[in-house]
Amino acid sequence: MKGNWSAFSGRITVLGADYRINNTAGVPAAAMQLSSGVTVCYFGNLNAKVPVGELSGVQGSTLSGLNNNNNGVSANTLTWEVGARGTDAAFAGNITNGTSPSLTAIRKVGTGTWTLSGTCTYTGATDVADGTLRILGSASGSKSLTVAAGSTLEISGTGSLAVSGTMTNNGTIRFYGSPAFSSTGPFINNGVLDLINGARTLPANLQNNGVILQAGDVRVLGMSMSGGKMSLSVRCYAGHTYKLQTTSSLANPAWTDITDSAFTPVSEIVHDFTDAAPGSAPKFYRIFTSP
Repeated sequence: MKGNWSAFSGRITVLGADYRINNTAGVPAAAMQLSSGVTVCYFGNLNAKVPVGELSGVQGSTLSGLNNNNNGVSANTLTWEVGARGTDAAFAGNITNGTSPSLTAIRKVGTGTWTLSGTCTYTGATDVADGTLRILGSASGSKSLTVAAGSTLEISGTGSLAVSGTMTNNGTIRFYGSPAFSSTGPFINNGVLDLINGARTLPANLQNNGVILQAGDVRVLGMSMSGGKMSLSVRCYAGHTYKLQTTSSLANPAWTDITDSAFTPVSEIVHDFTDAAPGSAPKFYRIFTSP
């Protein structure tokens, strides 16, 4: 692709084997979808940044880097800037370096969520500049990782993250479950490190200048009975859904949701959960968080 497609705002579905981009204008307004067996690369040898408005793809597809046929490449870096359309997208393929010794880097932009469930072995930098980058697969070898203020990196229990250099969080990093995680350099937290549903200890190389949220931070601040209703005041945090649940016994309890109690905040807030019909029989209550 040599022409300037920067104004194209439609969808590009790639069915062939290779899709080679040969200009830095990229497709910042377009949605690109990769089929199995497809490899997208930049045809050339230079330090470049190429925007892609939205990128999705199935397992077996590949987002690569620099490829200059048999002419060789230098130790340059090709940065894919993904997400300017502000939409949600899922990519189940692989993200790799191009021809050695070149590197591939990723920059997430736009307000949407980009979910990666494949295998990422690229060794350039990872920069979450806007929106959310969600890792469900494996991401290993990135030489640095930065999360900007107002942006989010999420690592699920099925995912893994290994950074070969420094991690700097100025936004939010959220662990769900127990994903494998390591970084060889310092992990500098200037933002929010959310471990509410992350069953892990703090990293040994953590330099904390921000906020760390753990399960104990979801606290009941008060309870009241009024007009036949029971209310619990609970401090809640963004990135999770909270439900009021009840059971009649703590011996092999069968917890059930209170109807319409699900609450998903967009920021930290104290929320009142209400059981409008508690009845006269003894009840036990809990706040259940997911994910």
